[in-house]
Order: sequence, then C-alpha cells, then structure tokens
Amino acid sequence: MSATLSHSGLPDGVSRFDLLNLFEVAAKPTFGLSRTAIALIRHYIQRTADQDYARGQICAVWAQVCRTAQAVNLSSRSINSAERELQEAGFIARTSRSKGARSGAREDGRITWAFGINLAPLIERYHELRA
Repeated sequence: MSATLSHSGLPDGVSRFDLLNLFEVAAKPTFGLSRTAIALIRHYIQRTADQDYARGQICAVWAQVCRTAQAVNLSSRSINSAERELQEAGFIARTSRSKGARSGAREDGRITWAFGINLAPLIERYHELRA
C-alpha cells in the first residue's frame, strides 16, 4: 500500500469535527464498532490538521502504537485490536515500514508522505455517514 494515500476531500464548509460527529453517531449502531475504536478515531482526528482534509491531501498520523496507547490510557494490544477493527470496517488504512515502523513528514504544513494510520477511507465515506 502506498505511503501517499490521498483522498477526494471533505465538501466545502465541512470540518474534520463535523466528520467526527457523523462518525460517532453512526459508528456503534450502524457499523457495530467498539467504544475503543470510536475513541481511537476521535484521538486520530484531533491529531490531524484542517488542511489534511482538503482534496488531494494526505490525512494521516504516524505516532507509534505505544505512544498512542499512553495518550488514550489503553494498552498497545487494545490499540492494535481497535486499529484492526477500523481497518476491517473500512475506516482507516494502515501502512508501515519494516518491522511495523511508523513515520511521516510535513512540509509547509502539508503531509508529503506517511506510514501509519491513514484516514482517507473515513473521509471518502463522508456521504455514506451523512446518509
């Protein structure tokens, strides 16, 4: 999988937090996602920037699993399980370098490449979540 997975962007006037609100409303009843998976998406969206949601951009986070686990006060195993759940449900893409390493780069506020958690699948499902 590419480390530069871009997306078609959110519609004009829709913020990342609007996307998060739609996701949180639909995640459990519609998709059967766990509270941990929902909390993890919230954490990841909070760690992105507004410009990451524009057309053609990369929207990703690349913190190591152990750091994410500390930040949300869960175990690394819980994070891995929730990420697997989100990937299987089609809301994230997971990419990594050798031995599972995550990394990325921002230049002038724009992500140029990333290995980690990519939120493009979630962004692409905006209209589905809205419906």
